[in-house]
Amino acid sequence: MRMTDERTPYFPERTEHQDILTTMGLLDFVWDAAKNEHNIAIHHVSFETAMLVFNDVNRIEVYDDVHSEDEDRYDTIGRAVENDAVFPSSHSEMKLTLGRVHGLLFVVYTDRIILGRERIRLISARLANKLEERLYLNQDMS
Repeated sequence: MRMTDERTPYFPERTEHQDILTTMGLLDFVWDAAKNEHNIAIHHVSFETAMLVFNDVNRIEVYDDVHSEDEDRYDTIGRAVENDAVFPSSHSEMKLTLGRVHGLLFVVYTDRIILGRERIRLISARLANKLEERLYLNQDMS
């Protein structure tokens, strides 16, 4: 699927946009390939890494009033952790182990319905700043 995104003026005029679709568990994610490259160049975080934040059950999610004029946007702060499913040799329950931790991230996303399915469209991702880090670490203290 190809698209032109009128809301991304930092791309050169003839930049070709291509949506990338991937699945992690039960969640579907979509993002613009050119936007992902731009995000990596500016923030050093890929959208492949950003989607791992949705594995964090302790993530903080907030509706973004300021940037939700055209669509509902959400900000989330969470740890980007790879989960690995471990299948024991016996028929006991599957275990979930934590893999590599990529750090605490601030991710902006919106929900979209694409081809009849709900998808999380990643917009931006970066390392959390000090204030966001304190919010995340102190969320159980309030």
